[in-house]
Amino acid sequence: MSLVTQRADCPANKSGRVSSLRRLFGTIEVWVGLSLSFTLLVRLSDDAGGSNLWMLDPLLSIIFLLLKWGNQRFHLRSRFSLSPRWSVALFLIIGWLGSMAYELSISENGGSYGGMHAKTIPSFILAQGSYVPMLLWGLWLVRCYGLTFRDFFFVAGMTCFYEAAFFGIPMMLSPLFFLGPMILAYYFVTYSRFLSMSLLLIDERQLWREHVREISFIRKLAHGTLMGMGCWIIFALWGEAMLYLFNDFEAYP
Repeated sequence: MSLVTQRADCPANKSGRVSSLRRLFGTIEVWVGLSLSFTLLVRLSDDAGGSNLWMLDPLLSIIFLLLKWGNQRFHLRSRFSLSPRWSVALFLIIGWLGSMAYELSISENGGSYGGMHAKTIPSFILAQGSYVPMLLWGLWLVRCYGLTFRDFFFVAGMTCFYEAAFFGIPMMLSPLFFLGPMILAYYFVTYSRFLSMSLLLIDERQLWREHVREISFIRKLAHGTLMGMGCWIIFALWGEAMLYLFNDFEAYP
């Protein structure tokens, strides 16, 4: 065995490659960049599946990256001195506006807005049963476990697990399988973006309880997956209740 081969196979080199991969997949800009690339690729295709406001989707990712850069360069969060109550309000407002902007970018039938129903108003009524519980649950996780922005970005992304499995796996089994990493990043960032964007402007410590519980990063990610499952159940129940209350939305054009 040559010296070159020995060096290539030595534990130190293998450990270095693993560390490099961890840094790569632990870099927020990589996830958002992959998602943005997939968004533009899909939206600019002949079968875009979006509304005529589809540009809001990539625009949200660009704003997210600009805010992250601005926070690193100009320390944006330290320029805003907010009380805990205002921090909670801003967390919910920014998250809700981000989720609604995303819904405006997609369409169920190409002529409406929102991806929850073929009609616009019913779609946004149904959407509240998904996004509002996520924001409230996410706020509870930040408060209870003292999550940082970086923590919460990855925890929030784990809520995509069920939707990614339902919609993403069939696409990965199609001729577009080579886009697998971009597809995963798209679903991951869709949730991470609107849930964690506010923490680029808010000092997350203003949201923490006085005594937070310390848990491992793996357990934090598990909480994100559980949040996704719980919110899917809440959304299903909300949808059935709204369909019953509004008589299947027959009165809406």
